[in-house]
Amino acid sequence: CEKQKATPVAGKEGFVQVGVNTAAVGANAFTMKTLLYAFEEGDEQGPGNYLGEFRVSAVSDTKIEIINTSKMSVHEIKQITDSRAPWLFYEMMPSDQHELFADMPEDRKKTWLPKASVVEYLQDGQPLDANALKQLPAEAEDKNYHRNLRDYLEIFRTCEMHRSLFNDKYASVSRDVAYLNAALQDAREQEQFAERTNAGLKTDLAWETKELKAVAKHLENLRSMFGNNEQAVQAALAESLKLAKEIARMQKEAADRIEQRTRNNMAQMGSNPN
Repeated sequence: CEKQKATPVAGKEGFVQVGVNTAAVGANAFTMKTLLYAFEEGDEQGPGNYLGEFRVSAVSDTKIEIINTSKMSVHEIKQITDSRAPWLFYEMMPSDQHELFADMPEDRKKTWLPKASVVEYLQDGQPLDANALKQLPAEAEDKNYHRNLRDYLEIFRTCEMHRSLFNDKYASVSRDVAYLNAALQDAREQEQFAERTNAGLKTDLAWETKELKAVAKHLENLRSMFGNNEQAVQAALAESLKLAKEIARMQKEAADRIEQRTRNNMAQMGSNPN
């Protein structure tokens, strides 16, 4: 079938709705909610890509719409949207068989298959030599080797499960990182505020220190003035006491003279007849 437009599903990140032209096979080949395993058709240069598990969501005369059954990565969605080759659909995941690669030329196996596993496909059904034995699983014996068959559907679903778990952990860690970044930003703002406050306090301290020095100098001047005034007061008190004593002496002398004069007058008046 020919892939047409692929569009994101609104509100569902990682899901795409794909329109597929079914003119070549007829729309009757598909029914609603059927599970389909989609592959991109390969060529002589390499195999087609596995595109994912989809469910039929709409059927018309020459077109169906399908939607992926599990959340896809950005890479997988790009692989779908960029696909130009015809698509092949299977209602059952193709099974791995020894016969599938038996007649494939060795050079194509080397081109198509991953380097990490190409040896087991090249040696499948063949007697093992010493060099190949070192590159194959430990359970292989020195006889005709038969590689272990793969359950692709189980592998893909296991990978999806691990990816989902990883995405959950990644999202959780991302939230923690975002929280820590926000906390770090808040701490930096608090630090800047503290630095500004510290700078203001330093300015206030400098002003208060200047005021303290001025007050201390003024106090020193007052103490010096007080000392001078105290000496003057003490001198004035001493002089006042001296003057008071002198006045008292003079008053006593004056009183004595008045008394003496009074006595004399009385004596004279007593000796003279009337």
